[in-house]
Amino acid sequence: FFGRSLGVGGDEQGVGRAAAFGAAGGALGGAAQRFAVGVESDGEPVGALAGEASHVAALAAAQIEQQRTVAGAQGVPLLAVAVAGFGAGHDFHAGRVGATQRRRGIRLCAAFAECAQCAPRDAQRKSRPMPTPARVVFLPQEDAPLAVEHVELPDPGPLQVVVRQFSSGICHSQLHQMHNPRPSDQVLGHEATGEVIQVGSEVTNVAVGDIVFVTWVPRDPSVAARPVEEIVVERPNGRQATTRNVFTWADHTIADEKYIVKVPQNTRRDVTSIIGCAVLTGSGAVYNTAAVREGDSVAIFGVGGVGLSAVVAAAVVKADPIIAVDLDDEKLEFAKRFGATHGVNAGGGDAIEQIKALTAGAEGLTTSFGEPVSGADFAFDCIGREVTMGQILRAVRPGVLGEASGGTAVLVGVPQSGLQFSEEDMRGLLINEKRYIGSIGGSCRPDRDFPMFLAWSEDGDLDLDAMVTERFKIGQINEATAALEQGEIFGRAILEFDD
Repeated sequence: FFGRSLGVGGDEQGVGRAAAFGAAGGALGGAAQRFAVGVESDGEPVGALAGEASHVAALAAAQIEQQRTVAGAQGVPLLAVAVAGFGAGHDFHAGRVGATQRRRGIRLCAAFAECAQCAPRDAQRKSRPMPTPARVVFLPQEDAPLAVEHVELPDPGPLQVVVRQFSSGICHSQLHQMHNPRPSDQVLGHEATGEVIQVGSEVTNVAVGDIVFVTWVPRDPSVAARPVEEIVVERPNGRQATTRNVFTWADHTIADEKYIVKVPQNTRRDVTSIIGCAVLTGSGAVYNTAAVREGDSVAIFGVGGVGLSAVVAAAVVKADPIIAVDLDDEKLEFAKRFGATHGVNAGGGDAIEQIKALTAGAEGLTTSFGEPVSGADFAFDCIGREVTMGQILRAVRPGVLGEASGGTAVLVGVPQSGLQFSEEDMRGLLINEKRYIGSIGGSCRPDRDFPMFLAWSEDGDLDLDAMVTERFKIGQINEATAALEQGEIFGRAILEFDD
């Protein structure tokens, strides 16, 4: 552009001048871009880069003069040379502002020749960490709204992976974090779908370009116990935010490889993000923890994203009946789309008695008093409130001494309070040989189970499109969490990140 506008000739000298002016303009443009995002290049102030443009321009002119057979002798158009110089000069000085620029890796000196002045600087530049720009949601330590801020993530450590994320689930667990005391600022989210853009030197399970799920459950028992490097994200105000394992409310994240699961390249980029927590937790509790089998009766308390996933797994294994329990008739009706056979509104009568009525005599057993045994074989609390934690024990059937053990109550939701059982409940637990167990992460092994969940989705058993009922952008995160807290999300909500 610059060469043509200044009317340079068509000879070799003109070609060199065109490239020089182009490179100088590119260098200034690169410096300006760095300035626009508030970043220094290798510790140098932007002004120094602008001054260095003269060196770049001279270098370009000298090198093209030496290679006149490539330029002038072959009749390379001046405009093309100027544009090439501009692009090379810009990339040389803009450095890594985005992943695309880094992958392209254009360097002016590499394009034209060796340069004694630039080579040491370029080698030094390559040896330094190249941070990844990211937009991240932060939860301040004090009581304050969530904040979305532009930060830079460091290069991955030996066993870390950097992921460009497409979408992330919005989970009730984050609401618990928001309401509980915390020792520092936090980064949130623990389920996402994305693409690997950097890997540490010792990472072997994924590579750059792989499509992956980010999850909070170690992908395999063989790596579960290995200590991980703490994730610390520095905010623009200098404060540091931490996470226990992963964070996914961000357009880019960094995590230990044991929380990164490779999936097929054609995996959906949006709705599949909820497999990393909602599906894993709910479906895993039914399929793995309780090992529900065909014909077992199931009651599921709370039919949000986790509860609906439990319904799906119960339907896959052909449990019957599958009783959804909630306080909202619309949610109960919605649960039938995923396989629930009955809905019980716990606000419209005694939920336990309604469950017993739906399961009376199902086992063909009678109590010592000659009454039909009633109650579910399995009851799942996907909420974690005091009332539901107690209800699931009373909802499962009693055993018959010497003939059949009692039912199993499974706690799935994170408890938000303690629970004191009555003497009657404890006697019933003992005499009726009932069981009360917990399920963390659906007892899942993501490397083993995620392919199964994807197969359910492909077969139509797990309708992720129907389960994801709300979509938000990262800037709407406070609106999204408010909607979740107010019970306005029927299934699961997700964050979608722009490319």
